[in-house]
Amino acid sequence: MTRHIVPERRLRRTANNVAYWHETDMPTTLRNVRYQGQSGKHLLTASFSGFDPIGDMGSQADCFVLSHSPPRRKVLSFRHCTRRGPYGGRMRRREFIRLISGSTALLSLMAHAQQPDRKRRIGVLMGIADNDPEARPRVEAFERGLQELGWAEGQNIHLDYRWTAGDPDRTLLFAKEIIDLKPDVILVHSSPAVAALRQLTSKIPLVFVLIADPIGSGFVASLAHPGGNVTGFMNAEATMAGKWLGLIKEIAPKIEQVALIYNPRTSPYHSYLREFDATAGQFKIRAVPMPVLDAAELEHALHALGQEPNSAFFVVPDVFVQVHRALIIKLAEEYRLPAIYPYRFFPTSGGLLSYGFDTVIVFRQAASYVDKIMKGVVPADLPVQAPAIFKMVVNLKAARAIGLTIPESFLVHADEVID
Repeated sequence: MTRHIVPERRLRRTANNVAYWHETDMPTTLRNVRYQGQSGKHLLTASFSGFDPIGDMGSQADCFVLSHSPPRRKVLSFRHCTRRGPYGGRMRRREFIRLISGSTALLSLMAHAQQPDRKRRIGVLMGIADNDPEARPRVEAFERGLQELGWAEGQNIHLDYRWTAGDPDRTLLFAKEIIDLKPDVILVHSSPAVAALRQLTSKIPLVFVLIADPIGSGFVASLAHPGGNVTGFMNAEATMAGKWLGLIKEIAPKIEQVALIYNPRTSPYHSYLREFDATAGQFKIRAVPMPVLDAAELEHALHALGQEPNSAFFVVPDVFVQVHRALIIKLAEEYRLPAIYPYRFFPTSGGLLSYGFDTVIVFRQAASYVDKIMKGVVPADLPVQAPAIFKMVVNLKAARAIGLTIPESFLVHADEVID
C-alpha cells in the first residue's frame, strides 16, 4: 500500500498545539494518508485509511489512529472507525477533522500526565531583602513544600531568587531578569512585583503570595476563577476591619481615632479605607487615612499622630510596612501609640498586638500551586486562596513600654503572649 506523508509546511497547528491536519481537501483517491507533527519532543501521528487495519469491522470501514509517542516512553494511541454507509461512502474530511480534534484533547491530557525528564526552572521574586529575618523561614518553607511533592533543587528543579527589598527600581529590574530566564513558573511576593511581571508577560504562570486585594488591583478577575496567567494566596481581606478595630478598642478603651498607615504607590489601600470608614462608627472612633511614601514621611506622620491624644494606628497589609516594620515599632514606642498589625512578625519583632495569619505557612502552601502548574494545570483553573486560620499575638513588653495595662480577660483569648 502506498503511504503519503504530508509535508510539515502544509500543516496547520491546532489551538492546543498538539495535533496537525492538512489545510487542503482530503484526497479521496488515496487508500492511506498519514498526518504527523511535532509538539515539543512529542511526536503525534494521525492516519486515515479506507480499510479497517484490525479487521474487526470488516473491510468496508474508514478508520484513523492517533498516536502519541513521547521520547523513551510507551506509545499512547486512540483509534476510531466508522462503518461505511450502504452505498459505500467514505468518511468525509470534515468528519475526520472533527474526530481528530476531539481525540487530540485526550492525548493532551495524557501528555501532561507524564512529567518530562528535563529540569524545571522556578523564578522567585521577593518583595523583602535577603537579610530580612523573615526571608530564610519563607524560603525554607517553600522549598520544603516542593520537596514533599517530589521537587528537589539541583535534581529536577532550579530556583532563581531575586530580592527587591521593597525598592521600586529593583523590582522592575529583577522582574525583567526573572522573565529573561524563561522560567516555567514564577513565585512572586508583593503587589508591585506582581504588577511589574504582568507588564512583561501574559504567558508565564505567576503564583503570588501575601497580596492584598488581588481583584481591586486588577491581578485576577475573581477569587474562584482568576483567569489569565495569575493566581495565588492573598492577604487578610479588608472585611477584617471590624475585628482589628474592635481589638484595639478593647485594650485601649479611650481611643478616639485610628490612623491607617499605607503607601499609595505600593498598597491596594482603597478597599481597606472603605471598610475602616464604614466600621469605625460602631466603635465610636474615627478612621483617619495617613498616606506615606517613604521612611521620612512615615516618621513625620507618626510624630504628628503622637501629638494627638487618644490615638492609635493600623498598618495596611503591604510590602512597604513589612520592610519598615522596625522603624514603625520604634516610633510607636517613642510616641506611646497603641497599634494593631495584620502580621505575627510585628509583635515578635517588638510590636504591641497582631491579629492575622502565619506568613511562613503561606509560602509552604504556595508550593502546591507551583507543583500543579508544573504538572500541567493552568493558573486560571486554580482559585485564589484566602487565609483561613487567624491568631492573636500580644507582646506584654511592648504594652508596658507605652504605659498600657492589658486586662487578663483579654489575654486569655490570645493565642500567643510574649513577655
